Amino acid sequence: MDSLHTAWYSFSMACGRRDGAAEKLARCALELFSRHGIRDVSMQMIAAHANCTKGSLYWHYDSKRDVILAACELYYRDWHERVGAELDGVRDPLKRLERAVRFSIRSCMIDPKNRVFTLGIMALSLQDEAVRASWARFYGQARDLLTDLVRRAKAAGRICPADPRRAVEMVLVAFEGIKLRTVIEPSSSLALEEKKIHEEFMEILGGLGQAARRGRGGRGGFRGAWKHTGRYGCMIGGDTGAPGGVARFSKGASHV
Repeated sequence: MDSLHTAWYSFSMACGRRDGAAEKLARCALELFSRHGIRDVSMQMIAAHANCTKGSLYWHYDSKRDVILAACELYYRDWHERVGAELDGVRDPLKRLERAVRFSIRSCMIDPKNRVFTLGIMALSLQDEAVRASWARFYGQARDLLTDLVRRAKAAGRICPADPRRAVEMVLVAFEGIKLRTVIEPSSSLALEEKKIHEEFMEILGGLGQAARRGRGGRGGFRGAWKHTGRYGCMIGGDTGAPGGVARFSKGASHV
């Protein structure tokens, strides 16, 4: 079991697994929260959706807040298990990173139900410390997983970000910002933009912007004849020995 899978396993164990009845109730609540929004779902609606009495629901959970926290844990665990399945059997470091980013875009951004739930949790985090701590734990784990994938791809010479963790931070900030845009511009179609969003995120993770800035010289843009050789950010050619130049990278090659 590599470090990435160890992290998934540790997170899943930290979230824990409730007994069958309690988990069924949490999953029913998650479905309703994702469809209607957290605020508009009552305990009565959850009980009816789970085909049980309200008393039975309160036997497992003391309050709606407890149900929300249980639904959060279920969402986090499901995300880690699904991204793990997405990467299962993929050995190439760059392809693993590409798949993880694409999966995150499709599952958390484009999927309208997941988008409704996660935006609701973020809004609730502004007022509820327990929900905020729960979301922060998941956010930190997701950030660490993506950072590990970026570092592995960089070590293999496939991408060249100066600071993998910072690159991941920038992508996550952009990720949440794009989700928020759908609230302001509900007519925007993220599904149509999926390919472009994926490419732009990969360029950030690949270090394209950082490499370009390091390659600028004097007043006149790039030194030498720079060209993009890999898919994401690695540049070769030009005056690499000059001040501010960029070290050569090529797809599949080590840094020199």
